[in-house]
Amino acid sequence: FKLDVWIQVGDKNDIMVPFTQSENLARDLSVIQGTNVHYEQIPGAHHEDAAFYTDENLNRIMMWLREVLS
Repeated sequence: FKLDVWIQVGDKNDIMVPFTQSENLARDLSVIQGTNVHYEQIPGAHHEDAAFYTDENLNRIMMWLREVLS
């Protein structure tokens, strides 16, 4: 069993999904044997913020996917 998970959140207040829910999910998943959890906060970002969709961030995600899928 192997599970790779990318969790990325903004650190600004989010009325839809508080970033603490993502923190809890990352923590809870990390105890499962065979799970690789990448968790990070984007400083200053809100829910569905444009910061998630920058070329730099999308390239980082693609690099991570290539690494875990190879």
